[in-house]
Amino acid sequence: MSWKNDKPARTATTEGKQWSLTVRRRDGYKCVLCGYQGTPGHADVEADHVIPVFEGGAQHSLSNGRTLCVPCHKTKTAEESARARAANGRLLPPEAHPSEAPTQGTLTYLAPWDDPTRTTTDPRIAAYGPTGKP
Repeated sequence: MSWKNDKPARTATTEGKQWSLTVRRRDGYKCVLCGYQGTPGHADVEADHVIPVFEGGAQHSLSNGRTLCVPCHKTKTAEESARARAANGRLLPPEAHPSEAPTQGTLTYLAPWDDPTRTTTDPRIAAYGPTGKP
């Protein structure tokens, strides 16, 4: 879930849920890759886009859907993520949690001796080693 995005995931919409249910019913709750037989009403099989939406696949087209068991779906999703990262040539920077104050790239130390980059020879500070105790 994205902290900055207030829109629900596309699969959490009414249309997305209906598409998922229709795909799983059509395939008889059976994984098309490994043949695992899922159970209706359980979360052991999931609807998957054959061509990912980010690569131009139709979002709610039944012809672009298939049923996969959870392990097969995780494997396919990991491969798609790796392909997307390779295409972008970089990883996205981590998002800051909304409760965290924005940082300016500097660290604030509670005591001068906590700063590993300090270069002071002040005897009052040097007397306190890295533990902060004399």
